[in-house]
Amino acid sequence: LILSITFPIIFSKELITVFWFAEATALMWISKSINSKKLVYGSYAVLVIALGKFFTIDYFYNFGLDDNFVILPSYTFNILSRYIISAFLLVSFYGLIKLFKEIKEVKKQHLIIAVLWSMWVISLFTITNVEVSSFFYTYFSEARFVAVSILWAIFAISLMYTGLRLNQKIVRQVSIALFMITVSKVFFFDISELGVSYKFISFIVLGLILILTSYLYRKYKDDLIGHNESKENTIVNNNLENNTVEERNNNEEV
Repeated sequence: LILSITFPIIFSKELITVFWFAEATALMWISKSINSKKLVYGSYAVLVIALGKFFTIDYFYNFGLDDNFVILPSYTFNILSRYIISAFLLVSFYGLIKLFKEIKEVKKQHLIIAVLWSMWVISLFTITNVEVSSFFYTYFSEARFVAVSILWAIFAISLMYTGLRLNQKIVRQVSIALFMITVSKVFFFDISELGVSYKFISFIVLGLILILTSYLYRKYKDDLIGHNESKENTIVNNNLENNTVEERNNNEEV
């Protein structure tokens, strides 16, 4: 508690966030070492506070993010602090999740891990969107919307790959939803804002993403089918075993 109060006062207003992320990870490591559930909840609380400060206070008041999702007066404004804190956020958050997975006997651990991974991906998505949008706004303003659309498409294909590789249906569904949003953005927004050359680039990128998605699906289709069949066979076998046990018990009673 003393460190939580003293260190932020000593540090600059941006580095307070770094300390809080480090504290959240440290609490998770200590909770793993001594198997303390209370410290796990303390780590959650500090993590949420740090994320809230970074995305609401640091971005808008310390890093100059405006309502158009760009850093002003230019991309290089406070860039070193922004890079350090963003990288520390992602690395410490990742480490926290890895530590949490090693803690035993936590209620609804799989659900909590899924939520934490979702928060990590959303954080990465937000940070990269801000950086890409701000960079192109400062140096290549006409290509800004194309760059953001390409970034969204890359995220969509990455999620699709992850969903296929790990056989996670919800991840694949999120990937499809993001890709649909990206396609809609290109057709209904980007076209009206872009020059002919950038429109051409947008359609080429979307076409390549579609081809790559199709390739990934064909590559992992057999694995998905095999996994589903194995799951169905397991359910059928369990039902047969249960029925056999019930029949045996009935015969013994007779």
